Amino acid sequence: MILTMLMFVSCEARQLWERAPEDGKLEGKVVQVHVVHGSGHAEPPACYPGDPHARAAVWKHGPGELTQHGRRQGFHFGENLRSRYLNLLPKERTYKYVKATSAKTTRYQMTSSVILAGLLSPKGDDIWSTVPWQPAVVNTDDILAKPKCDRLEQLQKELKYEIDSEQLYYYVSVNAKTSVKDPKEMLEIFTCLETQKQAGLALPAWTRGFFYQMKREAAKTFRYDNEVSRLEVGRILDTITKFNFSDKDNRINLYCTDSVTVGALMAALKLNQTESPNFLSAFVVEIRELEGWLHAQLWYRSGPNDELARMDWPDCGARCPLVKLRALLDPLIPKNWQKECALDQHKNNSANIMHLTLFLLTFLFVYVATASCNRIYEFMNDMKTRNKRSKKTLV
Repeated sequence: MILTMLMFVSCEARQLWERAPEDGKLEGKVVQVHVVHGSGHAEPPACYPGDPHARAAVWKHGPGELTQHGRRQGFHFGENLRSRYLNLLPKERTYKYVKATSAKTTRYQMTSSVILAGLLSPKGDDIWSTVPWQPAVVNTDDILAKPKCDRLEQLQKELKYEIDSEQLYYYVSVNAKTSVKDPKEMLEIFTCLETQKQAGLALPAWTRGFFYQMKREAAKTFRYDNEVSRLEVGRILDTITKFNFSDKDNRINLYCTDSVTVGALMAALKLNQTESPNFLSAFVVEIRELEGWLHAQLWYRSGPNDELARMDWPDCGARCPLVKLRALLDPLIPKNWQKECALDQHKNNSANIMHLTLFLLTFLFVYVATASCNRIYEFMNDMKTRNKRSKKTLV
């Protein structure tokens, strides 16, 4: 099967990305890359009650599983990475310089595998058979698996979204025969429709004239405050924005997760997008060295057919010194993620604040009451003194 897929992909004439710009004056030299990316095209569940494509013939692998189209997308993404970072990898034993990490779900691990197949095409002594492929390890990591965080769940339930068109939500709810109340629920419907569209299925008639409105509204999902960002993607930001001196041979680091996480990274930096991340969206951090100093560049693409676009780091520009970047991101990086996720911790903090407030109010009341009593006492003494003086005067 691998041979068939590789032969099929190799026949597709697709232009690859240009090599990463490098020089000794401005860009510097790429020394390490971190790529957080979504999975390839995957089979959706039924989008909504009465979905006409829920059992279409193109769905052969089961809900949530990587499709043939998704495998080709992943392989081509790997080819693009190899083309862009050709200077970063040696001609042989390339697998030693690439570290792939994935969430534990099957489609993410399979996406990582096909990306590595495109990225690590064997050369020279690495060629071991007629199959243009070499084995490579895919690791798993809990920070990509969305482990349970009670505080994050509470904050997400309390999120309030900005909604521009109540009419759009009503229209989608009526036609989809399911309640759609906010951008997050709109994102679920839109993602499912986009998945069907990429599979070559016709969009339902009711979406005509509204599909791109739904697309823009779904993108509002990725706008929230620092605490949500810190708990959702803070640990990932911590990992991908520092140069690992102890493990510098890992020149290309890949992290396969869902597209929501890619959108959350953009939201953490307040880089609001007009469309939500699609399949194989990518958040790319390039660590570069220029005259002995390290700086970071940020690149992004929203979907499988997009080029990488350079982004500015907030308050730091396109080429941000690594030390400054770490300082700017400090509020988004949790010091103790598990402790911050515990609701008891936040209840205790709230209780402590309440106790302190009560103490201060009590102190203020006692202080005011004491001061008032002293003023009254002084006033009474003053009156007594005046009365005595008046009596002496009369005598």
